[in-house]
Amino acid sequence: MPADQANISYFITHYENRLLSALCVDDKPVQASFSTKQVSAEADAAFAVGTILVGRINRIVSNIHAAFVDIAPGIQGFLPLQSICSPVYCSNDRTKKDMPVQGDCILVQVEKAAVKTKDLVLTTKLTLSGRYVVFENTGSDIRFSRKVSPKQRARMNDLLASQQITEAAFEECGCIVRTNAFTLQDLSPVLTELERLHADMTRIISYAPSRTLYSVLYTPPADYLLALRDTYALSFRRIVTDIPEVYEQLTSYFTDVGDTESLQKLSFFDNGKKSMSLLNFYRLGERIKEALSERVWLKSGGYLVIEPTESLIAIDVNTGKYTGKSDAEDTYWKINAEAAQMIALQLRLRNLSGMILVDFINMKERERKEQLLELLRSYTADDPVHTSVIDMTPLGLVEITRKKIRKSLKEQYHETAFHE
Repeated sequence: MPADQANISYFITHYENRLLSALCVDDKPVQASFSTKQVSAEADAAFAVGTILVGRINRIVSNIHAAFVDIAPGIQGFLPLQSICSPVYCSNDRTKKDMPVQGDCILVQVEKAAVKTKDLVLTTKLTLSGRYVVFENTGSDIRFSRKVSPKQRARMNDLLASQQITEAAFEECGCIVRTNAFTLQDLSPVLTELERLHADMTRIISYAPSRTLYSVLYTPPADYLLALRDTYALSFRRIVTDIPEVYEQLTSYFTDVGDTESLQKLSFFDNGKKSMSLLNFYRLGERIKEALSERVWLKSGGYLVIEPTESLIAIDVNTGKYTGKSDAEDTYWKINAEAAQMIALQLRLRNLSGMILVDFINMKERERKEQLLELLRSYTADDPVHTSVIDMTPLGLVEITRKKIRKSLKEQYHETAFHE
């Protein structure tokens, strides 16, 4: 949904002794996450995606082209060898051109969270993300979001060049200009953020040789701050919380990064008599409960069954109570079309990732099948996490892949239960 047409609200509140953050369009959640009820920076910082720390190469396994890196006592991460690029060593006798060997201490960043039985994934390519720019310690080029047009890229390139921001402007570092930057008329927020991220990256790399094993050099913002940062600033209608500590953190964060737009939209939900909580006032509780359940009802009376397994996500589309007033093919098409929109929403809301197989109701007409695939592609195009609708198999199963970054909403829910 285009930013100027979206009615986006962001709510942060308590849900069953957990911290719930929900990004809503027309007050309906489209993205959500759970964390512990504690609000301190240390509460959820351990090995969060984006954390930069000093790790040690435990062993290199050549047949799987990967290294296992100790990042804490008894905890290791998976580092693919092909992803190693310009490693930063915590020793002055090693250079970025050297390939790591067993025993080396290097800077690594958590790229993907640990999922089920799999270790978290690490990378030596360090990145610092802002609202408008992603700054990298590799390369020296300036790249642009894949979501913008060639014309927009050319305009942004000219604007940056007019400010002497060109390739090699940051020596051995590079950057990606994010989609948010292309909504700006004034480039000063981008330049300010570039300067800040460049200084932060320089500090992290320069500190590395003096830091000991397992030292954490960078901790990303809390999840609820990341969702705010990554959403179009001007598209927010309101940002609301009923947790005093969160309100203070948001106020401080927006002030520090100079985000006056978001600061003006931030409010504290204070129902004087406490007769209704923020969770109930906006009906968030029942909608999040639905997002944690196996079955999802469609307005037509049809429903989805969503079943995560060890290797994939299976989604089944059923006619349910809907019989239709036309022939069977039209009935199946209407349910499938409605299901496609709901599936795109549920993938994002539940943060389902990896390989996803959807068993739509079988339709005979090939043209309708192609239309369904295109419809599904259009709905998933707005997902901030890269999602690809691959094809329909001979058995009628639609293959989807969604990039794995963070744990699913249900996994977050169960993990945070230990803190009750």
